[in-house]
Amino acid sequence: MGILDFLGKYCTCKACGQPRAWSLLGKIKCQNASCAHFDRDFAYRERATLEKRRTESEQSRPRTGNFDPGENKIDLRYTNYLGVEGTYTGDRRTISRTNEHISLRLCPTGKRVSFARGRVLNLNDVEQWTQAAPNAREKQVLNYHKKRGTSSALFEQIRKKYPDY
Repeated sequence: MGILDFLGKYCTCKACGQPRAWSLLGKIKCQNASCAHFDRDFAYRERATLEKRRTESEQSRPRTGNFDPGENKIDLRYTNYLGVEGTYTGDRRTISRTNEHISLRLCPTGKRVSFARGRVLNLNDVEQWTQAAPNAREKQVLNYHKKRGTSSALFEQIRKKYPDY
């Protein structure tokens, strides 16, 4: 709680459960048209703000570069925090999973981007490629021996497990 919270803050509407209601000096303004606390002006402003943020999000994506994964291309359908659904094309060889996020390099820039697993719409298609990737320890062993041109029993064992790495 802040010192000036009595002046106004975002809250959850007590009548309908709308997550982005505004409480101003104890009076609640809600966006839900069927709520008792509905305020038409507040709802209009919130929708306009959300739409502005959505268009800015769509326009801010970098579109230049020359990264091309060739036959290893994968499409990832994702809904961002604003509710904008987009399709991202990336390289399936670069997919990695860390807790509740999936990371991969995108076309055409080649930048690595992380996506929340809960918002990926085609998660089953993407997950099949994350399971085929070595974990961090296995990557370390593979890269170590690949860089030096050496071999070990552990390296050969991991090489059998991931022949395409």
